Amino acid sequence: MRNYKILAILAALTLANACYHLASSNLLPVGAMRVAVTAALDLFAILIAIIGGRVVPAFIGNAVADSEPRHVRSVEVVSVGALVLILILRVFGPWVSVPGNVWFVVFAIAAVGHGIRLSLWQPLRARGNPLLWMLPVAYAWLPIALALWAMSVFGVVPASAAIHALTVGGIASLMIAMMTRSALGHTGRPLVARPAEISAFVLLQFAAIVRVLASSVASGLYREAMIVSGVLWTLTFAIFLYRYWPVLTRPRIDGRAG
Repeated sequence: MRNYKILAILAALTLANACYHLASSNLLPVGAMRVAVTAALDLFAILIAIIGGRVVPAFIGNAVADSEPRHVRSVEVVSVGALVLILILRVFGPWVSVPGNVWFVVFAIAAVGHGIRLSLWQPLRARGNPLLWMLPVAYAWLPIALALWAMSVFGVVPASAAIHALTVGGIASLMIAMMTRSALGHTGRPLVARPAEISAFVLLQFAAIVRVLASSVASGLYREAMIVSGVLWTLTFAIFLYRYWPVLTRPRIDGRAG
């Protein structure tokens, strides 16, 4: 039953993609393209919240002795509910005018809620295990992105800074963290991050930081920062490909099927 919500998000992403292409073909108003892109970003944020809420506390609880990651229902409802509300408000944005103060409050509540949610999972208990701490670090980009969106309401930072925090930071970091762990686990290898994995993940964090700064405080060096961020991002996935191509194209080392 709990996986139905994942199917619903995937269906909504498919709908957003269809709307984007219909609008680009002039079969829908051109404004639908912007709504579709924004809705897709919000759906990915919800997906990070759902997947992160399952794997981060579970892995910390299983790997760290005496840890007790917790889910507090009120925090869950407020944090995830705020993301759903943001999605709804932005989808209906062309028809419903939402005051800036309301946007700020909603984004701020979402940012604080996900920050509290992450703290309840005891992320600092994972600091001695690189393969483990990658997950809470990746999730931390979600409240950072929401905080940047809140600040963008009053022009403190551009909205693009929040978008890059969510995409380059949150989405890409969670991808690398989960792909690394899954590749090791499903090929019978020890769940231990080697220098290659740590280097790739750290490079990706710098890529995200540079990209966010390029959109805000370092706008005067925008082109240079874009190049640096792009190179770091490319190096991240090049390292992953080099490290895991032989892992994923050979049989499991324990002889089991899969």
